Amino acid sequence: MARLKFPAISFNLRAEGRRSQCPILIQKNKMNDSLPTDDGEFGKKIRNRRQIKTLSLQELASKSGVSIAQISNIERNVSKPTVRTLRAICEALEFPMNWLASDSFKSDHPFIVRREKRREVEFGENKSQRVAIRKEFLSPDSCNGIQLLQLTVTPKASTGRRSFETPGQARSMLVLEGELHMELDNERLVLRAGDTCSFNQSLPIRYWNDGNADCRIILAITPAVY
Repeated sequence: MARLKFPAISFNLRAEGRRSQCPILIQKNKMNDSLPTDDGEFGKKIRNRRQIKTLSLQELASKSGVSIAQISNIERNVSKPTVRTLRAICEALEFPMNWLASDSFKSDHPFIVRREKRREVEFGENKSQRVAIRKEFLSPDSCNGIQLLQLTVTPKASTGRRSFETPGQARSMLVLEGELHMELDNERLVLRAGDTCSFNQSLPIRYWNDGNADCRIILAITPAVY
């Protein structure tokens, strides 16, 4: 299983006078000064991620500082990007550059994610110096209408003191084990093993594990956001 680790960072974007937006996935640890192995599909992967983010070429160019022509050439595999260019595009699309690695996540079928090929990201540390929250991506990029994840929230870990919002998304979660405490639209809730929670509006949410054992959750998001 390919794993990326994030240092202790707040899930909530700092903003005064407004609620934070949904946390983003930008790799904070130091990247290598070399490109991941290119299997000829860099362009396809970047285009797919741009479409998931519903960004036009012009919008991506504005966010990344890379020209429209250069992005178009990269997506069509006409030109090879430099490390600096690729990093700028990946940061604008809010995903780690190493996710482009040809051998880390490639499955034997475009509709299947094998257990050992799951993308995985880890956020922060809890009071016991363990990873705070781990996200495993269960759905393939070929299906961008929905995204399925498995979350592990370790004891005393949380998404922060401030709520975040998920505009334009519907979410549904199933607790597999443990207890999940959450604040949804300013209402305190507790979900236990077997419980589900679904909402289809841009409601402010935050969640945490107040227990002494890991809490594992299946989370479905539509449309895909990562």
